[in-house]
Parts: sequence; structure tokens; C-alpha cells
Amino acid sequence: RDGGGAGAAGGAGGDELAAAATAVTKQVSTLGCLACGRTGPDLMKCSRCHAAKFCNKVCQRKAWKAHKRECKMMSALARR
Repeated sequence: RDGGGAGAAGGAGGDELAAAATAVTKQVSTLGCLACGRTGPDLMKCSRCHAAKFCNKVCQRKAWKAHKRECKMMSALARR
């Protein structure tokens, strides 16, 4: 019984994290390039989280340090 309660609490926390990740994904996907801010239909999406956008590999590398943590969290939650 104790294990079930712990699982339920973990599930509720997971749902909250998933909701937060979804909100962040929607917000990030409406922005332009994370490195330079350029907008347009020809931006590349991050291959891991599919939310962040970049003009090219140069911009992707510039923004990676800042994007890395949120990218890992969003992609982990998306796999659930």
C-alpha cells in the first residue's frame, strides 16, 4: 500500500512536469531562432525536443549551452 501512495504522488508530480513542459514547448515554438531571434518558415527545429528553432547549425551551436537543460527535460517528458 505504501508503494502505491508513493507512485501516485510521483504520478501527480509527473503530470505537473508534463504540463509545464508542454507550456514551455508551446512558448518556445512560437519564438524565432533561439540564437538570433530571426523568424520565418524556414527555421530548423531541434532534433531532440522538436520545439526550439534555429536558423542554421551556427545559431544552434550558439544557443546550445542555454537550450541544453530545457531540451533534455522536454525530450524526456515527451518520451513518457
